[in-house]
Amino acid sequence: MLAYSARLRGIEGCTLTDAHRLQEGVHGQRRKGSRDSGTEWDDSTTAAWDELAARRSAIWNREGRNFAVPLRPEHRVLLVEQTGNPMAKSSLESAWQRFITMAMREGVIEKQDRFSLHGLKHRGVTDTVGNRGDKQDAAGHQSPTTTGRYDHALPVVKPPRRR
Repeated sequence: MLAYSARLRGIEGCTLTDAHRLQEGVHGQRRKGSRDSGTEWDDSTTAAWDELAARRSAIWNREGRNFAVPLRPEHRVLLVEQTGNPMAKSSLESAWQRFITMAMREGVIEKQDRFSLHGLKHRGVTDTVGNRGDKQDAAGHQSPTTTGRYDHALPVVKPPRRR
């Protein structure tokens, strides 16, 4: 849910730290030349962040473990593996494939509705309220052309004026 709401790529989700939790929202630190953006908190974004932080704490504080918790917020990665170490993008991609396969097996989604982790960013951009400029800002894209590749909403336009 966090990747969808903040319109994050997988690697951007893997590198979120406590320093990215701002008073006003999630600081999306972009890659590939995109501009950083902040996504305001809402109930689902807050719940997703809190769930990941609780999972991380449970892993780090598991009995019999002696995991050194980083003191600096920018070193406390939000998404960790069962070992307590930061999750690698390849591990996230593998977990995503298991998740989607299970969702199809359980009938939550149909096979033809399968989507990738990066597809969450596409969907987040498409579902952003506002005009193309609002969507471009939300995604952190440098150009409207890139936003056009991510925005899959069908534009509804007025009919031509009759003469």
